[in-house]
Amino acid sequence: MNRPRSFREKRARSKNITPRDVVLIVCEGEKTEPNYINEILNRLKPASASIELIGLGVDPVTVVNKAVEAFNNKPHFDRVYCVFDRDEHVNYQQAIDRCKNIRRKNVDGSLVKFCHITSWPSFEYWLLLHFSRSDAPIVKSGGRTGAQNAEHDLKKYIAGYSKSSNNLLAHTESRIVQAAKDAHRFAMGSEENPHTRFYRLVAFLASISSHDDVAWRRALHDLAIECE
Repeated sequence: MNRPRSFREKRARSKNITPRDVVLIVCEGEKTEPNYINEILNRLKPASASIELIGLGVDPVTVVNKAVEAFNNKPHFDRVYCVFDRDEHVNYQQAIDRCKNIRRKNVDGSLVKFCHITSWPSFEYWLLLHFSRSDAPIVKSGGRTGAQNAEHDLKKYIAGYSKSSNNLLAHTESRIVQAAKDAHRFAMGSEENPHTRFYRLVAFLASISSHDDVAWRRALHDLAIECE
């Protein structure tokens, strides 16, 4: 017999309602990633979750520190995602190590993982995978950083792309399953340049949605189970 995993589930079952995942997502980007995540949420409509989304515009370690602070202030989250890029950040690996070493219990007494959702060189690589199935390193050249080159390459496919762009999902949705599968396959080899774990966050959001009108939801739901 399956046992409820937490007080929240026990309470939900006693009231005959669906238990809700309470999720915190803290992003390095102030606009880019939050805009895209909100588009995903609006598309999937995950009714079984309560999601708090924060965009900061800071370095990776500050992202993780903010996530810890937010959790300590309200320790009711079931999952915490820290979203940040390699880019030129000197404390990138430090932020990953900090995520891996954090041990916090929520109000239900459940141990909560702080998941690092990293991209190298940047979030734009996740978007690029929808158009180019390449795992060739994206490096400095032409006076641009690797992240700037990723952004430059993305403009070949999404005209006028910028860090504050909206409607990114509309440009990429038809290819999202293949991009997620490629990102997963590439990341299995290494998490060096290039890689992105952003597919893990998108897959999780798909897994807590029951919006079957979204054709790609089921495929990413299955990928989320594989990644657990």
